[in-house]
Amino acid sequence: MNFPSVLTNLKQLSKVRSSFKEIITRSLSSYPERVPLAFGQVTPAKFVPDSIPKPNYALTGSVPPNPDPSIILWDEKSIQEMKNSAQFARIALDYAMSLIEVRVVNFF
Repeated sequence: MNFPSVLTNLKQLSKVRSSFKEIITRSLSSYPERVPLAFGQVTPAKFVPDSIPKPNYALTGSVPPNPDPSIILWDEKSIQEMKNSAQFARIALDYAMSLIEVRVVNFF
């Protein structure tokens, strides 16, 4: 591939990217809110055989603030940012899927 064609492809990609960004911005602002999940009903504890190892909190019934440092406990702001990212990804995927046609190949 020679330099002029690479430059042309980059310009086309830049145009697509800017229009894509505009579509995403418009779509994200009008994306419908989902109904939040509701808590279920807690059932009584079931019998666990002694041959199965139990976590520390099984005896006390209370979970420590952070039992394992590898477990990340997210705050509300982080959860909202993840929801926004997921919505953005969904819109991006829907847009990408709208561009796909059977037996059409487009190499940049």
